[in-house]
Amino acid sequence: MGFLTGKLSAKQMAFLCRKLATTSRSGIPVVRNLELQAGTRKGRLHRTLAETADDIRQGASLAEALRRRKCFPDFFSEMIACMEPAGALDAALADLADYYEHQMRVRRTIIQMLAYPAMLVFTATVVIPFFKGYMTAKVQGGSAEADFFLFCWHFTRARLPTLTAIALLAAAYGALFRLGIMQKVTAPLGAYLWPFSCVARSAAMARFYRAMSILHRSGLKASVGIRQAAKLTLNRLIEKDLVRAGAQVQEGLSLADALGASRFVTPSDSAMIEVGEESGKLDAALHKLSEYRLAAIPSPVNIILIGLGALLVAAIAYLFLMKIATMVRMIFQLLPG
Repeated sequence: MGFLTGKLSAKQMAFLCRKLATTSRSGIPVVRNLELQAGTRKGRLHRTLAETADDIRQGASLAEALRRRKCFPDFFSEMIACMEPAGALDAALADLADYYEHQMRVRRTIIQMLAYPAMLVFTATVVIPFFKGYMTAKVQGGSAEADFFLFCWHFTRARLPTLTAIALLAAAYGALFRLGIMQKVTAPLGAYLWPFSCVARSAAMARFYRAMSILHRSGLKASVGIRQAAKLTLNRLIEKDLVRAGAQVQEGLSLADALGASRFVTPSDSAMIEVGEESGKLDAALHKLSEYRLAAIPSPVNIILIGLGALLVAAIAYLFLMKIATMVRMIFQLLPG
C-alpha cells in the first residue's frame, strides 16, 4: 500500500493486473479469478480481493465492487468501468499492467536522478558538520576516543528539534494527503503551473488514447468511445474539451478533425490519428500515441530536476570546499610542532 495515499502501489497493481489478464484469457470467471489471486496474497490485499469477489457474487458489477474498495487507484476503477460494458476486460487488464509497469520505470528513473543530489545534501548538512564538530572538540582537548559516543549524543540532541519539526510536517502532509485535502490544494499546480501541467496533461492524454485504442478494438462507436475514454483523463478541464470533440464526431466529422480542434491534442497527434483512420489501423495508432505521451512525461521532470540539481551542486560544492578547508586547518593544528 502507498504510505501517503493508502492505495495499492504501482508494483502491486502491475502484478495484479498481469495475473488477472492472464487467468481471464484462459476463460476463468471474474469471481473465481479474484478468489485465486486472493489466495496468493496476505493481509489487507487478501481481504480486499476476497471482499470484491463477495460483492460480485451478490450481484454487483466488477466496476461497482472495485469502487467500494478505496485502496484501488481511481484510474484502475474507471478503466474497468469503461471497458466492462464493452466486453474488453481482458485487453484492458493487459493494458493496465503495461501502464503500471511504465509508471514503475518512470519512478525508478526519477529516484535515480534524485539520489546523487540527496547524497550531497546529506553530506553537506550531516556528515561534514559532524566531523567538523568532532575535530573541534578534539582540538579543544579531552580524550576523543573516550568521548566519541558522548559527542554523537550531543550532536543528535542539538538537531532533535529540527528533526522533530520535519517529522511533524511529514506526518501532517501524509494526513492531509490521505484525507484528499492536499490533492485539492495542489490540483491547480498540475493544471496550470509549468512543468507540472505538462506532466499532468501528458499523463491524462496517454490514458485517453490508451482507452480509445481498446474501445475502438472492441467495436464501440468513436463518439461513444470518446465520452467513455474522456472520463479516464481524471481531469475535468480535459474531459469537457474532449467530450465536445465526441459531439462533433457524432455530427459526422472525422475523429482526426474533431480531436484536432482540441487544445490538448497536438498537430502530430491529429496527423497520426488521420493516418490510422485512412489505413484502417486506428487502434494501433492510438496505442502508439499513448506510448509516445507516456515516454514524454519524464522530459519536463528532467528539465526541472537538472536545473535544481545544478544549483544544488554549485551551492554544496562551495560549502564543501569551505568546510574541507576548515577541517584541513584543524588537522594541521593537531600535528606536533
